[in-house]
Amino acid sequence: MDTNVKIDGTCPGDTWLSHYEDWLVGGFSACAVSIGGTGSLTSTISKISRAYELVRQDSRLMLVSTTKDIVRAKEEAKLALYLQFQGTEELGYDPELIEVFHRLGVRVMGIAYNRRNPMGDGCEEPKDGGLTRLGAKAISVMNRTGVTVDVSHTGWKTSMDVIEESNQPVVATHSNATGVHFHPRNLPDEVITGISESQGVIGINAYPAFISSSEHPTIDEMIDHAVYIADLVGDTKILGLGLDYCEMDIEEYEKKLSSGLWNEKDYHKPPFEYPSPIRTAHTVDELGTRLIERGFNEAETRGILGNNWMRLFEEDWEKS
Repeated sequence: MDTNVKIDGTCPGDTWLSHYEDWLVGGFSACAVSIGGTGSLTSTISKISRAYELVRQDSRLMLVSTTKDIVRAKEEAKLALYLQFQGTEELGYDPELIEVFHRLGVRVMGIAYNRRNPMGDGCEEPKDGGLTRLGAKAISVMNRTGVTVDVSHTGWKTSMDVIEESNQPVVATHSNATGVHFHPRNLPDEVITGISESQGVIGINAYPAFISSSEHPTIDEMIDHAVYIADLVGDTKILGLGLDYCEMDIEEYEKKLSSGLWNEKDYHKPPFEYPSPIRTAHTVDELGTRLIERGFNEAETRGILGNNWMRLFEEDWEKS
């Protein structure tokens, strides 16, 4: 499929649903709207319903489930949205629910969000026990139905188990490299290499704590992660965007701490300052400009901005 698109591989749902105008102004073709992964079954269904309602109300939006849909949305000057889970907690002990969520529009699913669940361990667990037998079954269902397997937020050993288990490409939708900035949410070299060998994609993340130790990271510090990953595997086709723009108040932050999803050591207290000049999604063109200035050619930059995600989705989704 020969088309140029701009895709944000991770948009936290509450922020995106309230501020999707930023992605429209920024000229995005498609957004992965994080709608579940750590909530109850009923709350997640309610969020999916809210997304459906928004699409009905705003003719500039299109809910998509195939790459052909993304192309059609672009041709009609609409913003495509596809649904993403950042974990599997809604599934409980029933991986077959993945097929149900696939039918509802979920096209990308993480294994574990920071903490342990029945499928495997998250990256904040002090002892990463790896993928469980139930997790292996979940990956089998994802591969069968055309749901892309995501290891962002997943424990490092668990991630390697996932890569070995999956017969489809594995992605990290919104993760950076520990080789640039050590953080449990970033990826060690072996996971990056494993994702590359699976023909997967890593979405470079703009969330400040994952870029550097500064609370005011620069765009060049963010691009350093892209350069490191591309140099490590010798290919820019592994790179995409997973910008992870998150607006949060202190009450929601405290809830994440008390639930064990986040901890104070690894997650900054809000408000968060994203790298200038791409502090919101509406200025993302500045990122493309700076990628060119840092030595990526035009084709490589178009790949990072969205074409690499499209290549992967063509392989992963179209079986369904």
